[in-house]
Amino acid sequence: MNNINCWEFKKCGKDKTGDCPAYPNGGKVCYLLAGTMCEGEIQGIYAIKIGSCRECDFYKDIVLDKFRQYENETGEHIIAEQKLTEDAQVTEQAR
Repeated sequence: MNNINCWEFKKCGKDKTGDCPAYPNGGKVCYLLAGTMCEGEIQGIYAIKIGSCRECDFYKDIVLDKFRQYENETGEHIIAEQKLTEDAQVTEQAR
């Protein structure tokens, strides 16, 4: 289940409307993207929205699972966070 996009997990319909920056390439790193649509409202930049993201079921169930999986594979916590951030940057560049 850890390969699911945020809009699939949340069933928000943004994959149909296409009006969220997380769609179509950022659904696994939505917490890093500015301007995502969460709970029907446009969110701000990472520094402003990360507190809300950390309370989100998608973040807690899927994103943190990715962190734990990477930590288990490498034994390094900081690198797990850095790798996900790098993955997000690659996703943004692909847009």
